Amino acid sequence: MPDFIEELRGHGHGRFLLLYCIFYQYNEKKLYQIRACEALEIVAYFSFICYFAILHFKTSYPLGVPMFFGKSKDVPLKSKEPSGTPAIFWGASDRMICCKGIAGEGNEFNVTSHPKLQDGGYVATLEISAPGEEQGVFIHAFYSGHWSFAVCPSSEESDNLPDWSVVREWGTINSHSETLKVFCPTGSIVKVIDRIEANG
Repeated sequence: MPDFIEELRGHGHGRFLLLYCIFYQYNEKKLYQIRACEALEIVAYFSFICYFAILHFKTSYPLGVPMFFGKSKDVPLKSKEPSGTPAIFWGASDRMICCKGIAGEGNEFNVTSHPKLQDGGYVATLEISAPGEEQGVFIHAFYSGHWSFAVCPSSEESDNLPDWSVVREWGTINSHSETLKVFCPTGSIVKVIDRIEANG
């Protein structure tokens, strides 16, 4: 064995020297003999390193280890599909709120004929309630040349919305209106309530 290897072994670099002996060949391309205990020590040493390397990559790249020779691609997260019956709301012309997919007072609420609707601005508040559930939602409708909606819990007892999916789109039914979809439980109903002028 070359003298420099023996010299390094004497300085406490045995692990690295043993690796050197294993992966590089000398003279007649024969590997140096090493003691069985040293070989086992090397295996344990590398197993320890590999274990922590795997933990590091799992922590740093939870969606997968990036490719070393190319740009990594983002893995899209699967979104939860909405469940329940979609109640769909939108505005028509400048004085009508329309809905479908839910029972209640009707499928059109007109500013001209409904006493609880106001012409323009904060037009109306609709309430969706579901059987057997204390918490429902209020839908506040606004008209400013365009129709838009705001959703909030209907009960003051809790600040949390019910676990109903809400989907917002723009211009999918009328070009000047937001389309609001509330996936509420079967048997839900909608009604117009008095607009909330003050929180008393």
